[in-house]
Amino acid sequence: MIEERIRRAAEQILGDSSLTEYLDDSDAQRLLDWALSISRRAVEQTASMADADADLQLEEVSTNLRKAVRRISKLAGTLGESAPDEVAEQMSKILEAAVNIPGLSGVSIDPDQVAHALQGQPPAAALTTLLGLFSTQTGETMPGDAASTPPGPAESKAAPAPGPVVRPGAPPREITPRVPPVQIVHRPAQPHEIAPRVPPVETVPHSPEPGSADEPDTDTQKGVQDEIRKE
Repeated sequence: MIEERIRRAAEQILGDSSLTEYLDDSDAQRLLDWALSISRRAVEQTASMADADADLQLEEVSTNLRKAVRRISKLAGTLGESAPDEVAEQMSKILEAAVNIPGLSGVSIDPDQVAHALQGQPPAAALTTLLGLFSTQTGETMPGDAASTPPGPAESKAAPAPGPVVRPGAPPREITPRVPPVQIVHRPAQPHEIAPRVPPVETVPHSPEPGSADEPDTDTQKGVQDEIRKE
C-alpha cells in the first residue's frame, strides 16, 4: 500500500517536465532527486492513514512541492538576469510553498540574506546553495553531499604508516642505494686429468742377416774359444 503511494507521488513529479525547464540536465536531475526524497518522506508519514485521507493529504503536498521545485528551478536558472530584490521576492514565493510541505514547514530563511548570498553565482552553484539551505534546516542530506556519500574502498580506517621524521631546516638526508646480496654459485670440483697408461714396448731380439756387418765372424769366434781351452 505504502509503495503504491510512493510510486504515484513520484510519477507526479517526474511526469511534469516544466518543473526543471530553466536548468540543464545534470542540475535538473539533482533537483528532482531532492524533490523525490521530500515526497517519499511525506508519503511515509501516511502509513497508518486510510487511503482516502492519505490521498487528500498527499495531493496538497504534491501540489506545493511542485510549486517549490518549479520556483527553485527558475530562481537558479535566471539568477544572472534578476536584481537582488527580484531574487528576494522569488525566494519568498519558494518559502510560501514550503510552508505546506512536511519537513520544510519549519524552515526559517531570510530572503534578503539569500539574495545577497546568491549574487554572481552560476546556476549549478545557486542550486547547491538553495538545496543546502533546506537540507541544513531539515537535516535532510542533499543529493551529492559528502555526508550522503558512503566511503569508498580507498578510504581506510587504518592510519598510514609514518614516514621518516625530518627536522625543519635540516639538510636532505642522502639515502644510500641498497646493494642486492651477491649470489654465490657452488660448482662441482673438476676431476684431475689422468694421463693414459702407455703399454710397455715389447723388445724383439734382433737376428742379423747373413753377410751383414752385424753378423759375427766365425773364425774369430773359434780362435777365442781355442784360447779359452788352453788356459
